[in-house]
Amino acid sequence: MSDRVDRKVQEVRVGEYRYRHEAEFAAGFLEDAGIPYRLQIDDAGGADLGLGMLSPALLWVRAVDADVARDLIALDEDEPEPPTESRRREREAVRLPRKHDSRLTWLERVVAGGLAATLIVVAPNLPPMPLRDVTLGGCLLAGVVLGGAALLGRAPGALGGLIQMISGSPPR
Repeated sequence: MSDRVDRKVQEVRVGEYRYRHEAEFAAGFLEDAGIPYRLQIDDAGGADLGLGMLSPALLWVRAVDADVARDLIALDEDEPEPPTESRRREREAVRLPRKHDSRLTWLERVVAGGLAATLIVVAPNLPPMPLRDVTLGGCLLAGVVLGGAALLGRAPGALGGLIQMISGSPPR
């Protein structure tokens, strides 16, 4: 009898999550099913400055509820069923064509021109410092490249992405 009582009150870990919100989301399924649970989260009360991922959030339930709890929270652990022809068509229909468009919008061109002008005007006025000539050359080169992108309206790869990000344009 004592083994049966001990088994009922013994806790078993059923989930380990990198982030607090993931653990609380899984615990919501258990709460809806009426399964008592305990969350063990060591995030220093939010004072860890985003380092909560270093100590995982643990989800515990009673041993008698462990199997049901694992079934409830195992959302992405099921093996995906092989795609049927209709599912393949759905995925292909939803997939948007990938654009390799390097053209900049007028707002992106204005931002690139403003950055270029700032770099070219500010660079000669840099204070004395170690490697001042290297820094001056880098600023002038970046200014010329950004100015060219602004004038031509095209920016390749990462530079185009950087200009998009700075200008606040949606990703393409």
